[in-house]
Amino acid sequence: MHYKITITLVHYNSTFKIMINNNLKQLLSPWIKVTYSYKITGIEINSSSVKFGNLFCVLHTNTHTNNINIFHAINNGASIILYNTQNKEKHGQIKKNINNVPIIYFFKLLKIFPLILKKYYSFTKELTLIGVTGTNGKSTTTHIIAQWTNLLQKKIGIMGTLGHGIYNNKLIPTKNTTESSINIHKFLHKILLQNVKTSVMEISSHSIVQNRILGLPFKIAILTNITSDHLDYHHTLEKYIKAKWSFLFEYNINTFVINADDPTAKIWIKQLSRKNLIVITTKNNNDYTSFKKWIRVKKIVDKNHYTNIHFDSVWGNGILKSKLIGHFNVINFLLALATLLELKYPIEDLLNTCKNIKTICGRMEYFSSYNKPIVIVDYAHNQDALKNLLLTLRTKFKNKKIWCIFGCGGCRDKTKRAHMGMISEKIAYKTILTNDNPRNENPKKIIEDILDGCIDKKKNTYHLK
Repeated sequence: MHYKITITLVHYNSTFKIMINNNLKQLLSPWIKVTYSYKITGIEINSSSVKFGNLFCVLHTNTHTNNINIFHAINNGASIILYNTQNKEKHGQIKKNINNVPIIYFFKLLKIFPLILKKYYSFTKELTLIGVTGTNGKSTTTHIIAQWTNLLQKKIGIMGTLGHGIYNNKLIPTKNTTESSINIHKFLHKILLQNVKTSVMEISSHSIVQNRILGLPFKIAILTNITSDHLDYHHTLEKYIKAKWSFLFEYNINTFVINADDPTAKIWIKQLSRKNLIVITTKNNNDYTSFKKWIRVKKIVDKNHYTNIHFDSVWGNGILKSKLIGHFNVINFLLALATLLELKYPIEDLLNTCKNIKTICGRMEYFSSYNKPIVIVDYAHNQDALKNLLLTLRTKFKNKKIWCIFGCGGCRDKTKRAHMGMISEKIAYKTILTNDNPRNENPKKIIEDILDGCIDKKKNTYHLK
């Protein structure tokens, strides 16, 4: 049975409303003229998740699998099927299966699907969505923002490599750094229902190219840095950089928080200068003080297990006390500080609470015990991150012998392996090579690729035989 209905506004409290555009005719009107109105109860792409009255979207073109999924979805109660086609002439055509459920053909549905979700969920201006992109530092920056917000008694949603959820609750594991478009929309809708109006999420280069974040209402974009990564997917550094560029320049984002110490970011800052731009720098010079909004480090002092970051800014001066190790974490801290200042958090409150921010899981995570070696766990997954990590540790622990234990993932960028081997051999006292999720690759072949960058493969390196 099908129902006619107009857009429904659902009010959940006196100050906040969430709008769902559940009229199929209006939902598809920018792309397909549907002559009848259906009320849909939700949108799904996984047939197992379908409930009565859902719109089931078939995004891929494997005919055999799709037929099984459609049958399963209809059995679960799907009332409409939207079917991806690469045949432009089929766009908008409707056929009905044996259960009389309409199947609507949609040309290049996979590309348009995020925009359909945007129209369906129709997030109000109440939502403050922060996107963090860059090669390194995404997880750390998002978690600093989330921790800091939580310390100031405000709720915030978080999505990224370490999971998603309302911060301070148990995060739900994620498969990817940036989730699928439907999971992102569902998550944002869910937290809005709980009156959580701010969310911070990591933005990977894959998600940008694959349109997973297309149409999301980002208010602030943060750029940590740009170095070589994911060349197995993007093939060239230029294409990888272009993916990051497109997030900043092709999305309708007005506020940018940029690490001005990064060479690529320096170029982009000039192009973003007409936007609401906030620059942070650890260089004690006047290069950016002519900008409308800026934060500059005056000096950095290690004292009593804290890194004291002395800074000045358009918001005022102060000292950030950070438990996080490393120069790159100074940058991550400043990016988070600038974001929260832009969101009108008082600088005094931020300075009073920063010392309580804990190290992030797997990000320069520090473990020590009496009369035992100090252990640092870090997710350094490319040559730039590994180099910064080891140089930081060598500077901090001047009289210690640094042993580096690492591996490289299988079926991923092979070009970085030899570079990482060379860096570890050069900086660390000893290197131990081990498995890091070899997937379908021979672990010994991965080790050999890493050893190709080492001059003396036996002297200081221990590895699988």
